[in-house]
Amino acid sequence: MKDEKKDLIICRIEDSPFSYDDLMQLIYASVQERLDQGLNFIVASMSADDYREKTKDSIVIVAYRDNDLLGTACSTIKKDKHGNNFSYEELIYVSPECKRGGIGSKMQKKRVEIARENGCAYTISDTAEGATSSVKWHLKNGYKLVGLASFANTNYYSKVFRWQIEPHPLWNNSLYCKVHYWFSSMKCKLCYYEDGRYKWPLKIIVKMLSYFSNSVLKQGE
Repeated sequence: MKDEKKDLIICRIEDSPFSYDDLMQLIYASVQERLDQGLNFIVASMSADDYREKTKDSIVIVAYRDNDLLGTACSTIKKDKHGNNFSYEELIYVSPECKRGGIGSKMQKKRVEIARENGCAYTISDTAEGATSSVKWHLKNGYKLVGLASFANTNYYSKVFRWQIEPHPLWNNSLYCKVHYWFSSMKCKLCYYEDGRYKWPLKIIVKMLSYFSNSVLKQGE
C-alpha cells in the first residue's frame, strides 16, 4: 500500500506540539542563506526566550506535517494614525528543505485570515532590499511595494510591502504605490544609513528645530 503524507497543519504555536526552542532551530536554519549573503538578520542572534519575549503580544503560527516542523510566521495587530487596525507581518521562516514548495504562501493565507478576524484593513510586511527571493515572493503573493525603511541593528535597507484587505482608492492603485515607493526611497536614503542611524542633513534639521523650539519655550517662560 502506498504511504501517503498527512495534510499540512497550520495553527497557532500554543495549539501545536512545538516549543520556542523548536522554532528557533527552524529559524536559524531558514535565515542561514541570508547570513551567507552578509545580511545581519537580528533574529539570528536571539535565543528562544528572546523570541518568546519579542512576540509576546503577537500571533505566532506554525506549519507542520507528520510532527515535522516546516515553517513559522508571526503577525502583530496594530493601529495606524487613523485608528484603523492593520497586521504587521514579520518574515515567514520555512525549513530550507521545503522552500519554494508553497508552505510560505499557505501560511500567508492563514495570516490574512487572522487579520480579517481582527478587523484589519490591510497588512504591512518588510524584507531586506538584497533578499531577492523574498522580494519576489511578496510580489508573487499580491503585495505592493510601497516604501523603503532603515532599522537599527541591521546592515541593509528594507523594502516595505502592503497587502490591501479592504478596497482602498489609493492603495489599490499601482501607480500611486510606485510613486509612494519612489518618494519613500529617496527620503530614506537621504536621511538614514542602512543601520538606522541619521545622516548629517537630518541631524542638522533636528538640531535646528530643537534650537528654535527651545528658544520659543524660553521666551514664553
